[in-house]
Amino acid sequence: MAKAIGNEIGHFVDCVQNDKTPLIDGVDGAKTIATCWAVIESIASGKPVKVRNEF
Repeated sequence: MAKAIGNEIGHFVDCVQNDKTPLIDGVDGAKTIATCWAVIESIASGKPVKVRNEF
């Protein structure tokens, strides 16, 4: 997992330095966070939680 994160950070740095578009944009990243947050809420409540990812 650490290698995957390192690769992703390296890709992001390359995009910033070379004015490239990242493979995962801000909307995709926000959707990932929204999904993770729904998982946390679901675990805390013991009930399914709808993912809110309308961006």
